[in-house]
Amino acid sequence: MVVGVFLGSRATAGFSVEVVGAELQQEILVVRFRETRPPSDRIVAQVITSPYHLVSIPRHTGNVKFESVR
Repeated sequence: MVVGVFLGSRATAGFSVEVVGAELQQEILVVRFRETRPPSDRIVAQVITSPYHLVSIPRHTGNVKFESVR
């Protein structure tokens, strides 16, 4: 099974997302991800980006919940 986190369009470079874990909690697959943003004092390219991350995990047929972590 493949799960993915897509951030959608961002106006500059420097954004990223990473799936950092997945575990079963009471029959719900919880997928945790971390979003990284460019520091406000950084010079970044003015280009539209669409950050995403896909990972392969063991198959799960129940509900899936996505949680952002710091």
